[in-house]
Amino acid sequence: VLTNGGKPADRVWFMAAGYLGAEGFVHALTPMVREWPGQSQHQRAVLGLDVLAATGTDGALQTISGIANKSKFKSVQKAAQESLAKLAALRGLTVDRLEDRVVPDADLDARGTRTFSYGPRSFRVSLSPQGKAVIRDLDEAGHPVGKPRTALPAPRSADDAELAAAAKADFTVVRKQLTEVAKIQTSRLEKALVTGRTWTAQEHRELLAQHPVLNSLIRPLVWQVFAADGSPAALVRVTEDQDYVTVDEES
Repeated sequence: VLTNGGKPADRVWFMAAGYLGAEGFVHALTPMVREWPGQSQHQRAVLGLDVLAATGTDGALQTISGIANKSKFKSVQKAAQESLAKLAALRGLTVDRLEDRVVPDADLDARGTRTFSYGPRSFRVSLSPQGKAVIRDLDEAGHPVGKPRTALPAPRSADDAELAAAAKADFTVVRKQLTEVAKIQTSRLEKALVTGRTWTAQEHRELLAQHPVLNSLIRPLVWQVFAADGSPAALVRVTEDQDYVTVDEES
């Protein structure tokens, strides 16, 4: 249905795929929705947005968010904005607050890392403040050693071949997810800067500072803290430990 043209009668199957699909389906459909308008397939792209919405996963909603915030096809961008507004209204949220809540974590742990094992060797993946996947070798105690890598190394004869193959396959998916998340969320942060958006302290802490992916992206930024009366109170940055420190490096 997706790759062979599809007929109007196939519409019901397309929508059904949305309700039954998960993240793998979202990853397959997303590039098509982005490309269809350039192939004179505007209506199919709009239907694709509905299918993504039906999927309901965080990755699907983030994809709609990404198209709503930036697309060279304005009609599809407008359709994505309308879809996002409807989804936000259903949850009783603004669009900005919905977008805060659907940022995928790419299966990173609470500290923004994920470990891949070859058996005798293990590697830790994290996201850099520049939005790139970074790999560090781990010693026997689980501490990072050596220079950062951009990809998992080739397996050695002493490694477990099955574990290594599974790790490399999983990393390919994770790196793709991290790249997509970083691209969309960097654009959102730029928009927040331009519009002067604010967050409550609790939402900023829970949804940004403590988010496995967003923590990395917001660490280079300086944040203005406001007092209850709206007056500026302090300038802070967020640390890797999810803490807030002042310009004097005080918590």
